[in-house]
Amino acid sequence: MNINEIQLQIQTNPLTSKQLERRPKRAVFSDAARKAWLDLENRLGDSPLKEATQALNKHHKFK
Repeated sequence: MNINEIQLQIQTNPLTSKQLERRPKRAVFSDAARKAWLDLENRLGDSPLKEATQALNKHHKFK
């Protein structure tokens, strides 16, 4: 790969207190998605991926 150019975007204004308090939106999973994520969690061995999957299952809403 030849890289000729890199573009960066820099935020110049600090976040306001309201932006800092704002929580990210939660995904809403269908029953099929919920089952798939829970099955994946149960099949994984102890790893960072399993921890991430557990956190996702814990913090996201299911229909």
